Amino acid sequence: MLTCPAMMDRWFALAVLLATSCGDPEPTGGIDAPAAADGAIDGVAVDAPIDAPPNLPPQVGPIAGPATLVAGASGTFAVAATDAEGDPLTYAWSATGAPTPGTWATPAASSSGWFSGAIGAAATAQLQVSVSDGVNPPVTQTIAVAVTVPRFTDVVPIFSASCVSCHGNSGGLRLEPANAYAELVGVAASNAACTTLVRVAPGAPDQSELIRKMTGTTCGDRMPRAEPTYFDANPGLVVRVRSWILAGALND
Repeated sequence: MLTCPAMMDRWFALAVLLATSCGDPEPTGGIDAPAAADGAIDGVAVDAPIDAPPNLPPQVGPIAGPATLVAGASGTFAVAATDAEGDPLTYAWSATGAPTPGTWATPAASSSGWFSGAIGAAATAQLQVSVSDGVNPPVTQTIAVAVTVPRFTDVVPIFSASCVSCHGNSGGLRLEPANAYAELVGVAASNAACTTLVRVAPGAPDQSELIRKMTGTTCGDRMPRAEPTYFDANPGLVVRVRSWILAGALND
């Protein structure tokens, strides 16, 4: 009969034999094995995290619009723009160079009318649109526009449209095409409020009765009398007449 110590020795030897022949199924210390290389854990492939693509700036095409304008005449300028992420786009039109700033009709739209300020000599304006998606720096496009001095033939149609119904081929001031130049340039003003002026003073629009009658009441009733705010609604026409006078009020 085996004693207790002898039985314990046999059981201990059997346990060692089993451990040696079968191996320990768990790693030493009970800690999970480290992840295998190349995105695998315990031999199972795992997709690596993917960064979100960057937000791209808007794609903005060239500005479409006239390359030449007479001072005071309005031209329409437009730009086509898209955004890959569908971000809302904002637009801002501006002008640099002479003559500036001119006047924009809808400066926050993708398309806008523009006319120059008054000039006494031909000039080039740089018109620019800035397009923003609210995320990236704005994208800009520029177009050069040659602005020319109005000729008298550019001014006469203004009189024909708004003046000759009262100042036709009769009376103290005749503004139909055949007589307008001789009736205006260098001729003393007949209005009692402006007797020190001439109707058109070459090179000096602010000292010309014609401009004062178009823009205010310092020389009596504003013209045209039937629609005194006509030139407020059509400010480019005033720029055209001012520019013609600034350039010397030539009969061309």
